[in-house]
Amino acid sequence: MQTFTYKRFSLNVLFNGAIGGEVYNALLQRQNYPSNTGAGSPDMVYNVWRKPGDEAKYPYYPERNNRGNMKTNQNSLYIEDASFIRLASARLAYTFSPNLVNKLKMKGLTAYIYGTNLLTWTNYNGYDPEFSTTNPLTPGEDDGRYPRRREFGFGVNVNF
Repeated sequence: MQTFTYKRFSLNVLFNGAIGGEVYNALLQRQNYPSNTGAGSPDMVYNVWRKPGDEAKYPYYPERNNRGNMKTNQNSLYIEDASFIRLASARLAYTFSPNLVNKLKMKGLTAYIYGTNLLTWTNYNGYDPEFSTTNPLTPGEDDGRYPRRREFGFGVNVNF
């Protein structure tokens, strides 16, 4: 945690991150699996093979329920870099002057605003590169769990 102060203001920030981790994006794999739900993910729609000479990420599939010869179940196509940097929390506080605090018969008065999980910088295509899994046998497999919540708030510390 890093703290910056200027006159009666203070700013506390906490960053965390990870570099070099890899995650299997099972949610994206399921979106591109043969089904009647549509043509697959936007990445698949825009990067599918169409004609000879095309450099494509995905094989040709003429029908929406046929993905050509693309392998399912743990295809290395869905292994992604899960490196990230996150602004995990920030708190901006203002401490009122002792003169005002004494007039109000207090020993201290501070007002603040805060936020958690504010920003995440990553190239990962899933919801959250720092996900939690319910299956201990597949710790690096992201099946699309709901991401960490973002929280904002404000408060007042009063000391008598």
